[in-house]
Amino acid sequence: MNCRLIDPRVGIPIDEMNDGAIAVITKWKDDYLPAGTLLQRCGESIILLGRPWSSSFPSFFKTPSHDFYVRILEPGEIIWIE
Repeated sequence: MNCRLIDPRVGIPIDEMNDGAIAVITKWKDDYLPAGTLLQRCGESIILLGRPWSSSFPSFFKTPSHDFYVRILEPGEIIWIE
């Protein structure tokens, strides 16, 4: 599930995400996942919203993650799902 943001801004390193935060990808290493992909941090895992569980990353935060950037969605923020 991808979204188009009404208020696009530059992302932050994914390591700065808090547990439970929902974000949209702004840059993913090697463009493996496209910008606009929705995800949520759950402990050490990244869950891709609207995709099968097999597309998620169960131990993503156990190793250093470079070149992964997201923008945290704010409560009440409007997004367009495509």
